[in-house]
Amino acid sequence: MTAQYRRAWRHQRGGRKMFVGIAFNQMGLACVQIDEIEEDVELSEEAKCVLEQECGIYHAETLGVYNNLAGAYDAIGRLEDAIVLVGHVVGAREEKLGTANLDTEEEKRRLTLIDSDLLTSSALR
Repeated sequence: MTAQYRRAWRHQRGGRKMFVGIAFNQMGLACVQIDEIEEDVELSEEAKCVLEQECGIYHAETLGVYNNLAGAYDAIGRLEDAIVLVGHVVGAREEKLGTANLDTEEEKRRLTLIDSDLLTSSALR
């Protein structure tokens, strides 16, 4: 299914590609609802590529995809990848919104939680 959407994305022009990236993200979120996490990862990674290219790494839609993808990575045990994405979101939000912003604080807590999960899983190995 994803291959069909990739082909459709490549044929889009102009600002419409952004909407294809958003559609990938939404389809990934739908996959989470039916416990298809691997498919979510695939779609979210595609959304990440599209939105980074079309909007940049600091755009709100791209940051939202980073958050969603980090959650999927966390769910499948790719904690290092999740930490990188959440770390970028925290940095971007601190830069744009300030360190006292509620969203920034929430992302910092999430980063700390994922980081502690990584330390725990590393200690168990």
